[in-house]
Amino acid sequence: MVRKYIFVLISLLMLSCFSTKNIYKKDRFKTSRFKIKPNFNNNLSNIIDTSSFYLKVKINNEDSIQGEYIKDKGQGLKFYKEGRVAFFDGVNLFNSKTLDPRKARMGYFEFEKEFFLIESILPGPHRAFYLSREELLLNESYGDTLVIKTYESPQGSEVIRKYLKETIPKEALIYKPDW
Repeated sequence: MVRKYIFVLISLLMLSCFSTKNIYKKDRFKTSRFKIKPNFNNNLSNIIDTSSFYLKVKINNEDSIQGEYIKDKGQGLKFYKEGRVAFFDGVNLFNSKTLDPRKARMGYFEFEKEFFLIESILPGPHRAFYLSREELLLNESYGDTLVIKTYESPQGSEVIRKYLKETIPKEALIYKPDW
């Protein structure tokens, strides 16, 4: 009888470590896996625009992709209300269907006093996952440009990325995150 309880307890603990997948085979995690408390502050409207897409153009001060290919690659961020952020790969800014957040990696952001933190969960080796923490550098971000620093971790070194704000079709604004 005791063995059954121990088995059930271990099974429940193991189940809480895994993610679920949505219809596009993207991992979705419970909010408890994140360290920050997602929020959307009214002061954010002068920092980020939830009706725009932020296209990645530089990594560590070098162009991430050369020439016109930047627009075709389509790596970037889209911010949503309630502290949610989607990390996209392969977006075509002229096709609103590619901006569906269900096709993106999930994340959350928090704005507290002078810090704008972003967290997401990335796949690691052997089907493991690790928490990635980033900070929007407010003193280096201006106008239509966001500068985001990824903190150094056992999985990678410190990286600074630059994103440019791009307008998206109005049809893309109907999509809501599924997390």
